[in-house]
Amino acid sequence: MNGKMMRLILIINAGSSSVKFALMAAEANKIVKDYARGQIEGLGREAEFSMRFTDGRRDVRETMPAGTRSEEHTSELQSRQY
Repeated sequence: MNGKMMRLILIINAGSSSVKFALMAAEANKIVKDYARGQIEGLGREAEFSMRFTDGRRDVRETMPAGTRSEEHTSELQSRQY
C-alpha cells in the first residue's frame, strides 16, 4: 500500500450486556480496510457470539451457554478453520 506503514486497529465497545468489536487497517490516519466485525450479546446469560468477515468467508455464529468458561470457548473457536 504505497510503502506507507499500515496499522491494524481493534475497536472494542463494551456495554453492560454486550461487547462489539471491529478489526480494521489504517494508513496515514485513514481506514483503508475493514477485515471483520462482530459482537457478543447476552452477557450474564446464554450469550450469542457472531462475527462477519469482509473477505467472503462464512459468518460465524455460536451460542455460549450461561456459565461457559471463556477459555474453553476461545480454544474451540481457534481450532476451527474459517
